[in-house]
Amino acid sequence: MMALNKQKELSFLYICMGLVLLTGCKRQEELEKRASPIIPYTVSASPITPEANTPVVIPTILSQDTIASLPMPVYLSGVFPEPASTYNISSDEYLSRLKRKDPNLNEPSVCASVHSYHLLEKGDAPTTEEFLNQMHLVVDTIDVTTPNLVVSPDILGSEVMDGSGEILFRTPDGENFNICWSVDLGQSGLHTATFLFTKTSGKVESYTWSFFIDGPS
Repeated sequence: MMALNKQKELSFLYICMGLVLLTGCKRQEELEKRASPIIPYTVSASPITPEANTPVVIPTILSQDTIASLPMPVYLSGVFPEPASTYNISSDEYLSRLKRKDPNLNEPSVCASVHSYHLLEKGDAPTTEEFLNQMHLVVDTIDVTTPNLVVSPDILGSEVMDGSGEILFRTPDGENFNICWSVDLGQSGLHTATFLFTKTSGKVESYTWSFFIDGPS
């Protein structure tokens, strides 16, 4: 009986010693963890790339083919230089085209062929001078009011009537006009011209076009 009790005591002693050793080991492990230096965990940043659908704006050079010319209105039968055309103002081609307006015309000019019929309103009966004063030209933001050439047929103006015989308006003497304005075209590149006509009512008719100048040779 006594031997059995001693055996139980020894077993209990061994268990207690094991618990002491195990607890000591865990405590030692915790102390070592606290004493160890902390190493931060870092992630290398990836380079930022634009989204696939982000538009990239690339400057483009305006070419002759990209000029959009508006349809010419009925009151103009032509302009010079023509829309989207290219001229060297010292070339024989340009000078010969210019002299078709008038043999004595030598200075660089922008021209328009104007039909008075389509610009008059009811009750109008302008003189030639009054009709010409209703129009002007803007080239590259420069307002040009005084033409250097006006050519028209040697005919009198005519009365235009409606279906009942009532007079609507009277065209000026000459009726149709080839008009040119002296313009500085010495700078090469794209030029923009706008023909403007202010009607009696105050309404403004306009036509804008663009052309290229290569510059003097």
